[in-house]
Amino acid sequence: MAQTHHGQSNGAYQFKQAHPGGIIDVVNSDGYVMAQYNDRTGKTSWQRVLPITQRESIEKWLHQQFPVVTSKPSSKK
Repeated sequence: MAQTHHGQSNGAYQFKQAHPGGIIDVVNSDGYVMAQYNDRTGKTSWQRVLPITQRESIEKWLHQQFPVVTSKPSSKK
């Protein structure tokens, strides 16, 4: 089941993640996927055009809510 995270100051976007550790979809109020965020790389792939200020705001929120996941190497002795 997808988790929905409401973010963005105006509430115009939802952030949906199919499962923990998966890609996060940025969806607008009309249901269009605007971007996808990968919390393993910290990269956002934009599918639709938005003003740069909105893009920066969304990317900042994503980085705060879903920091890049780094796995620690296992130390076997």
